[in-house]
Amino acid sequence: MSIGNSVAQVLIDVPLKDWLTIVAIISAPVSALWIQSKLDERKEVRKRRLDIFKTLMATRASVLSQDHIKALNMIDIEFYGDKKYKKVREAWRSYLHTRTQSQATTEAEQIQFNKDCEGTLTELLVAMGETLGYDFDSTHIRQSVYKPQGHVTEENYQMFMRTQLVKLFSGEFCLPMDVKSLPISVDEVQEQKKLRDLAIKYLEGKLNKKSD
Repeated sequence: MSIGNSVAQVLIDVPLKDWLTIVAIISAPVSALWIQSKLDERKEVRKRRLDIFKTLMATRASVLSQDHIKALNMIDIEFYGDKKYKKVREAWRSYLHTRTQSQATTEAEQIQFNKDCEGTLTELLVAMGETLGYDFDSTHIRQSVYKPQGHVTEENYQMFMRTQLVKLFSGEFCLPMDVKSLPISVDEVQEQKKLRDLAIKYLEGKLNKKSD
């Protein structure tokens, strides 16, 4: 009997239980690495989602800050696909629509616009918090926030300036002008120069006569 046939016969004689044990021993490290990589991946994804939520919560009273805007723009990426986050995506679209469809032209309309933005942002934060394990209601999110009055004044000033610049460049109003004097023509400039030269010559002649 050849060596090959002998090895084959030995393998055939190995019980199935032993084969399963061998396969388990070989595949266990590979399976463990695969499972660990999936767990690490899920942990990293959750961390990014938590970072977005924490940033939005921390800046919910400063919606013009770069950190706030950056976090909002990451929602479509980090909360994509999973049905668990459908409410988050719907709330984000609602807030985005409110922000971008404003046609406020009066003070009353601007006040209503601000209220609508605050309401839809609150709904977004509530939905996001629920999916991430936080039990924050809308009242808590609106009221439990600290913002110095100086920041409020600065943001209102920036918003006012942006609004006025848009109106200026769109032609809705013009800058007031108070003309103190009109520019003179080229001929008038030449005449004034001649008069000045004549006056200088006249004064020089008077001085020369006195010196004689």
